[in-house]
Amino acid sequence: MSRLSLAFPLLVACAGGGGPDDTDASAPRLDCPAMSGEGEVTFDVDGVARTAFIAVPPGDGPHRVLFAFHGLAPAGFDAVNDLVRGLRLTTLSEDEEVVVIVPQAGLADLALAEVQLWGILNDDDKAADLAFFDLMRGCAVQEASGDAERISAFGFSGGALWSSILLMERSEALASVVTLSGGVDQYGPTLAWKPPAAKIPAVVIDGGTNDAWPNPTFSLIDFQAGSDSLSGYLDAAGHTVATCKHTGGHTFPPGAQWAYARAWMLSAVRGEATPAAAAEPAPTGCTGP
Repeated sequence: MSRLSLAFPLLVACAGGGGPDDTDASAPRLDCPAMSGEGEVTFDVDGVARTAFIAVPPGDGPHRVLFAFHGLAPAGFDAVNDLVRGLRLTTLSEDEEVVVIVPQAGLADLALAEVQLWGILNDDDKAADLAFFDLMRGCAVQEASGDAERISAFGFSGGALWSSILLMERSEALASVVTLSGGVDQYGPTLAWKPPAAKIPAVVIDGGTNDAWPNPTFSLIDFQAGSDSLSGYLDAAGHTVATCKHTGGHTFPPGAQWAYARAWMLSAVRGEATPAAAAEPAPTGCTGP
C-alpha cells in the first residue's frame, strides 16, 4: 500500500439523528473516562472498548473541540499517532486552547486483509461508530470543559468519507466539517447523499484528477468526483461551503489550504451559517462562499 506525504497511509485511515443533547443540563451523566492532559483514553461503547488520543488544554474552558479522523490503515499500524504527529495536533491544542480528539477506527476485512476502517461499509458499522462519536462528544463536554457549541470534525481519505457521513448524520451536533479527499456517492449505499437535518458550513478539498483509491489507473473510489458531489449537494441546499482543489492527487493538501480549513473549524459556532474565518481571502486553489 502506497504512503502519503506526511507519512499517512493511503485511503488513509476513514455516519439518523443528532445523538444525545449535550446541552441539556437535566440529562443523566455519561460514563466517561477521565479526560485531562494528553494521552490515550478508553471509552466503553455498549460494552465494547474503544480508544482515542486526547489533548486537553489547561484552564477552565469552555474549550473548542476538534475531532480528527485517520484513514484506512493496515491492522497494527499506529494511524492515530501518525496523524497526531503529522499535523502537530498537540501543539495545535496548546496554541489554540482546543480539545483535540483523535479516535481509533475499528477493524474490518477488506480485500482479504484486516484493516482499520471507519463505518463506511454497512449500516451496522456506521451505527457503532456513530455511538462512539456521540459518547466522545458528550464526554468532551462533561469531562474536558468542551464547548458544545464549538465542536468541529475533519478527516483525510477514509477519515474524510467518515466525516462526510458525520456531516449528513450529525449536523445538529457540529459547528463545521472539513473533508480532505472524501465525498459522497462513492463506495456503496452507506455513502449515498442524505440531506443534513441542519445547515452546516463545510470545506471540501480534493487532489484533482489523480485523487483516487487504490490508484488513478484502477480507481475504486474517485475522491474528486465524490468531493464534487458533496459540495454540489451542499451548495444546492443552501449550506455555506468552500471548495479547494490541489494537484497532489491522493495526498494531504498544501499548507495554505489546510490552514484555511483549520481556521474555519476554529472559528465555527453551531447554528451560525458562516464561520468568521470565511470572510478571509481564500488561498490559491480555493473558492470561498
